[in-house]
Amino acid sequence: MSDLIDRVHEDLRSNLYANPHSNSGPAQAVANDIQLVRKQILEFFGANTEDWDVIFTANATAAIKLTADCFQDYAERDEKEFWYGYHRDSHTSLVGARELARVEAGSTDEANRCFFRDEDIDQWILQSSKNGHASGRVNLLAYPGQSNMTGRRLPNHW
Repeated sequence: MSDLIDRVHEDLRSNLYANPHSNSGPAQAVANDIQLVRKQILEFFGANTEDWDVIFTANATAAIKLTADCFQDYAERDEKEFWYGYHRDSHTSLVGARELARVEAGSTDEANRCFFRDEDIDQWILQSSKNGHASGRVNLLAYPGQSNMTGRRLPNHW
């Protein structure tokens, strides 16, 4: 740990950092570093840079709220239902986002679902792939990555 602190200390002593939205040399260096980190994150997840972006937020809760709000707004704009799924090992921030999900009044479907087993998510993904976009519903499946309670890492093929 002290090695990491030493490296950060030396970095801060040796480099000048600036707001990446300005045009100065240090600002452009920071902007380049941010783009490199975004690319590395996408590569880690095997995501195509043509189809995906990485957005940095203040914390995980802010990211969850931003994402769920965007899905909800998109569904409302296109007059579609918004369905939300989450794993039982999800943090409370992920669980709380279920309150934004909505289905049509009188629908027999639930607006959200808690998956208790990994296999249930696998099955849901296969079923959703078969149905395609014909459902007229916007779906969001929250992926917690790792359980806060047990430390168990969830499958990354979702």
